[in-house]
Amino acid sequence: MTWFKVDDSFAMHPKSVGVGNAALGLWVRAGAWSAQQLTDGYVPQHMVPALGGRPSDAKRLVDAGMWE
Repeated sequence: MTWFKVDDSFAMHPKSVGVGNAALGLWVRAGAWSAQQLTDGYVPQHMVPALGGRPSDAKRLVDAGMWE
């Protein structure tokens, strides 16, 4: 079992607040999935809907600098 750590200040960080809850949920689920699959942070585009996200959520994360 791997771990995906989230800092305790994450919830109120300006980037987190700015992207909204839907995008943040995708970020957390994608991070946990990536840790489980040992992808070193890589999340293929086809996994976005499987993780409960929408393309607009992924775009918000990219625009905020939380995803590449």
